[in-house]
Amino acid sequence: MEVETFKGPVKSIGINGHPSMWNGDLKLFEDSLAFFESTGFTHIEIPPHGLDIIMGGKINRERLERIRGIVQRFNLNYTVHAPDFLNLMDTVNSELHRSVFDASLEFTAEIGGKLLVYHAGRVPAEYAEDEVLIEELKAKERELLKEFSDLASRSNILIGVENPNVDSDIVFGKIYTYGAFIDKLVDQVSKIARPNVGITFDFGHARVASTHFGFDYFSSIELASPYVNSLHVYDSFGRPNNVDRELPYMFQLIYGLGDLHLPPGWGDLPLGKIFSNLKISQAFMTLEIHPRYKDEYVESLKAAKYLASLINNAHTG
Repeated sequence: MEVETFKGPVKSIGINGHPSMWNGDLKLFEDSLAFFESTGFTHIEIPPHGLDIIMGGKINRERLERIRGIVQRFNLNYTVHAPDFLNLMDTVNSELHRSVFDASLEFTAEIGGKLLVYHAGRVPAEYAEDEVLIEELKAKERELLKEFSDLASRSNILIGVENPNVDSDIVFGKIYTYGAFIDKLVDQVSKIARPNVGITFDFGHARVASTHFGFDYFSSIELASPYVNSLHVYDSFGRPNNVDRELPYMFQLIYGLGDLHLPPGWGDLPLGKIFSNLKISQAFMTLEIHPRYKDEYVESLKAAKYLASLINNAHTG
């Protein structure tokens, strides 16, 4: 069902459906959508890996029909977050990744989704020592995203290339991703040069990356802003997890490390300053909050509406 969106740069405020919320349980999925709708969210970001909809790189048709029947019962819009491990720069499993991207895009279209989010590609850290190889793999990713852009345009779907999390594999030197460097992400998206391919800007990811790699956080936001088509919003402390590669969430939280997905106001990201100065054209705004904080959804939505008003004032003022 089509939902009226907001006026101004923020077209909709939604919530992420964390994969652990559902673990393939479609009754839990339906109950969650009912709760999200009653809370006042206008879109839900759905991870297909939380619904067992993609199997072996292909859509499970029986489950698709059930999911499609569920989403149509609610007065909500939908975006989709492709599986986190989807990687168009992988040199070993390239065809399988291509199939998963194609299935993710098909799923988005089948549920009437407006946006598909994809984490920028990554490679083993030793690849980064070969600049020629990195550029070849980025060119490969660009060509694939152009192909998928053409397919997405048939269903009026946007693709948002997200700046990924600087996780422990990156911090401890196992993985390299150009997308953690906002200038490199902007360069990649600008070279794709398709109106329906932009950036999903994750403020928590960027803050951790800026701390770890030493670039200016606010300058990176300004640089990315012309290309942004969606926002991932939550709070954290902006500290990379450099204590222990396998540190469980509850201990990351104690030390304020990594990608915590806290409700706004629970960490120390300067969200008010960020949004007061944010200049974007139009974007979906998705609260990405860990489901352990589900009791905070109502207050988080209020905070998101306030932040959206700051964007609007910055954009018009």
